[in-house]
Amino acid sequence: MIRKKLKFLVLICFAVGLLLSTAIFPAFSQTSRPNADIQLIEEGKELYTNHQFEEAAAAWDKAAQTYKERGDDYSRAIALTYLSLAYQKLQRWSPAKDAIDTSLEIAQNYPILRAQALNARGSLELALGQTETALNTWQLATQAYERAGDETGRIGSLINQAQALEELGLYRRTCKTLLQALEFDPNCDFSDTTALQPILEAFKQQKNLQIKILGLRSLGNIFRSLGEFESSGKLLKESLTFPQPAEEKSMTWLNLGKTERAKAGKTQNMYDRTKITDERDKAIAQANRALDYYQEAANQSNSNSLKIQAYLQQLSLLIELRQWLTQQQDNKNAADLSTQINAKIAQLRSSQIDRLPASRTSIYAKLSFARSLSQLERDREAFQYTSTAVEQAKAIGDPRSQSYALGTLGNLYEKNKQWGEAQTLTEQALGIAQSIQAEDIAYQWQWQIGRIDRANGKTKDAIAAYNAAVATLDAVREDLIAIDSEVQFSFRENVELVYRELVELLLIDRNNTQPSQDNIKKATQIIDSLQLAELENFLSCNLAPLVEISDRQVDPNAALIYPIILRDRLEIILKLPQSTEFRLYSIAIAASQVEQTLDNLRRELEQPYPSPEGKALSEQVYNWLIQPLKPF
Repeated sequence: MIRKKLKFLVLICFAVGLLLSTAIFPAFSQTSRPNADIQLIEEGKELYTNHQFEEAAAAWDKAAQTYKERGDDYSRAIALTYLSLAYQKLQRWSPAKDAIDTSLEIAQNYPILRAQALNARGSLELALGQTETALNTWQLATQAYERAGDETGRIGSLINQAQALEELGLYRRTCKTLLQALEFDPNCDFSDTTALQPILEAFKQQKNLQIKILGLRSLGNIFRSLGEFESSGKLLKESLTFPQPAEEKSMTWLNLGKTERAKAGKTQNMYDRTKITDERDKAIAQANRALDYYQEAANQSNSNSLKIQAYLQQLSLLIELRQWLTQQQDNKNAADLSTQINAKIAQLRSSQIDRLPASRTSIYAKLSFARSLSQLERDREAFQYTSTAVEQAKAIGDPRSQSYALGTLGNLYEKNKQWGEAQTLTEQALGIAQSIQAEDIAYQWQWQIGRIDRANGKTKDAIAAYNAAVATLDAVREDLIAIDSEVQFSFRENVELVYRELVELLLIDRNNTQPSQDNIKKATQIIDSLQLAELENFLSCNLAPLVEISDRQVDPNAALIYPIILRDRLEIILKLPQSTEFRLYSIAIAASQVEQTLDNLRRELEQPYPSPEGKALSEQVYNWLIQPLKPF
């Protein structure tokens, strides 16, 4: 049973998303060494600012060689740090690493240069999926900037830290770090958007334009992650008011799309629960705005990688929206979306997504595309993109993306009933996820192993795997609210089913005998956990500190009735007063029929006077829930 401990739960609930990582471009002080020759460096900076990264790299490489010949180590270190950043933009990871390693070696005697080189190294490490290493590097950079008295560098490195913290799932720390950068009280409750005004003013007063843009965007993204959608949108739109390169605007439009999509998902959930027509129309409008924002991101960008990210977001949202409209029996609008889906797939095929160099971003892009293709029953293509992602994840040594890629490939084999390959790949993915303590990934592969075992008749092994998945879900429930990556599924697809499928396994009819008392009791506990998880998803919050699941306070004279809706049957569990025994009764009926009947009954109960239809529906539900229990 769920027991409330505090009032006004909605007021303290939050939800989470994922931020697009972009490191602060280091600004070098010309006054830090009066005799530094920066003319050659400035030529590269102009090219870099215009996104001519190949030409910028050539200019800085020439500058580094020139300074080496002159014996000017100071200027050479600056040129090498910039050269590394250009190589990073070109996704040439090996020369980027060589350049920054050499810069750091030279910069040991120059504290400010060391800080700036550490900042650039952190961006390289983050791009390669070495998130914890990047965080540590940026922490060292912050300390170095503070010792050097460089306030702009300090703020920039703190913003970079926040990006690493967000990818690690440390969302509250992310928000606090961003506020710390501006020397604000690290209180991250901004449900009242008027409280944002001092922060907006602080950013406006910043002299460094890049900090204004990236700081506002980062804070807007983390507010989306904390469920503060209105504040998120306000900050992101504010960041667009400053003059900036098209690529920066593109990234902000992309994140505005994510915020609007999160709002649409929440509104869809509200409609699914209430069937209020206005909520349905609102959800569709929000989804369409998200699609428009993604398109604006693609239109603004000259970067193929950013365009691909926008197209992938559009594709997955179109598929998700079509599925939702189909469930609402809106077949006309669903059919219209099919045309858009096919056009978006063609656009992605021609975007050279398969030729993106190896990085975590490109790996996730391929996995996102593969998942969308699989949802559309285009498994052959999905296999190709996923296999490429596996190889690239191995090549860059990123365990998190490797786990995702292997598990996704295992899922494709599972879908095609190639059980041996599916089992091997999923176990590899689980092992990697557990080795890096990535529970948010691990539960998916535990669940996948359970499905594979169940399909092969290994019921005992399947129950063990499902139990492990549910235990992991319960342990990381708060973090799961925070997941909004391109390789995650919706709550109903990726969380609720884990609980319900475990209950199906526990209550399975074996040789016309009732399940064991332990299994029935376990099923009731799982349903209680699911109800809490559903409530958390609906409110977008973590309720674990506020509620507890327990039957100790139940009236001893009350009977407990657990109706459990499964895909092909309705299970009724009964526990009578003064009894420790659970009884089980099963009715063969599709879940869709039960849910439709209950929806119709709810609408009838909202009418001012009872109707014959309402009476008939009430009788039907009574016959399902109560009548079978009378003999007990």
